[in-house]
Amino acid sequence: MKKFLQNLISRKEQEIANMRQRVKDSNDINEVRSLGEQIEGMVAELYAGPGAVRKTLHKYVSNR
Repeated sequence: MKKFLQNLISRKEQEIANMRQRVKDSNDINEVRSLGEQIEGMVAELYAGPGAVRKTLHKYVSNR
């Protein structure tokens, strides 16, 4: 399970790094807002209440 979570975190970090690079390349304020909204949404899901972390991880892992 630990290795699975490490891989999941690594993939999400890579996605964020890719988004950052796209933002740097485009200088598009709408893309920056979109990235911020995505991150805010994920964090809100993680803190939604009991069982939220498990539910959020399941949601994003199942979508892959």
